Amino acid sequence: MSDFCQRVIKLFKNCTKKIIPYALVLTATSNRKTYSGIARSLDLEYLEFYDYIKKCHDHHEKILETLCLKVKKYQTRLNPGKIIFDFTRLAKDKDAKTPSTTWDRDGRINKVNKGFSVGFCVWTNGFITIPLSFCFWLNKQDAGDSYLSKKDLAKEVIKITKEKLGNLEVVVDGEFATLEMLEFFSEEKIEFTARIACNRNVITNTGIKAQLKNHEQLRLRKNEKSRTIQARFGNRFYDFTAVKQKTRNSKKKIVFIISTIRRTPKEHVKAYSLRWRIERFFRTSKQSLGLEDCQSQKLQGIISHIFAVMLAYAAIEETRFAKKKKSPELVLGILKSKNNRPLFQQYADLVETYATF
Repeated sequence: MSDFCQRVIKLFKNCTKKIIPYALVLTATSNRKTYSGIARSLDLEYLEFYDYIKKCHDHHEKILETLCLKVKKYQTRLNPGKIIFDFTRLAKDKDAKTPSTTWDRDGRINKVNKGFSVGFCVWTNGFITIPLSFCFWLNKQDAGDSYLSKKDLAKEVIKITKEKLGNLEVVVDGEFATLEMLEFFSEEKIEFTARIACNRNVITNTGIKAQLKNHEQLRLRKNEKSRTIQARFGNRFYDFTAVKQKTRNSKKKIVFIISTIRRTPKEHVKAYSLRWRIERFFRTSKQSLGLEDCQSQKLQGIISHIFAVMLAYAAIEETRFAKKKKSPELVLGILKSKNNRPLFQQYADLVETYATF
């Protein structure tokens, strides 16, 4: 058994903060992050592990407060960071009776399946990313009278984050660039940047009305990579930026960005590019930390599992930033090495600082 696993087992026996060893074992095991897989990797009896994990309780508010304190450590006046919100699918096809599962489209496979639709809120300053909160979405059939749209859930999470961290710029995908959401951002006095559909009609100061994709003032010239204009959408004026991008097939396409902040075209592109930080969080959490692997049939168990993944990822990001590594996966590889016990001890101590309960 590696030094890494021995260190985790020691924490299992001594740590009274129940979610901390859970977060650590998600990092330790190379198997699927199921209860049986984790127990087997740590050379523990399954019932011993399960008995420990089921004692984790719902500490959403405390975890949010702790993660926000971590965020404030990295905020500066010149770079307070941005809030990013987006949904991801956690497939759960074989567990149809698990609470909070619902039918929704999975963008990775472009099919509708049964699982969790989870909206995550993360903070990033471009150098480090820390997950803050999450929520579950249910379709109308499953939610009944308590149905809330994804936009309604996004509003609630963003409001809560605003209360904790102040009024930071929000970066979202095109799904949230609707008149309803723009009105919400205006009422809450929140600056935002988002991708927007190319068929939206806008009106410039000179009275020219056209779809973004057909607007003459947004037409890119030769080697021009981006261009920004001010135009009215709905009842308000925004910055609209046309950006030339390459697809996976190396073909060129034009996408459009809307923002309430006056910037140069390059600055708009850079601001929106931070949205991919949440995609990195999704990738690492699913592929390396077992975000989709929880076996619990109870909602409380699912929530505890997601909390543990968030804590593990935040600590990995802090370790990556401190050690100047390129990716979370590289940090995970180093932590599991038998020759890097000192780094793991630093990492384990860092994880423990995340829990105030």
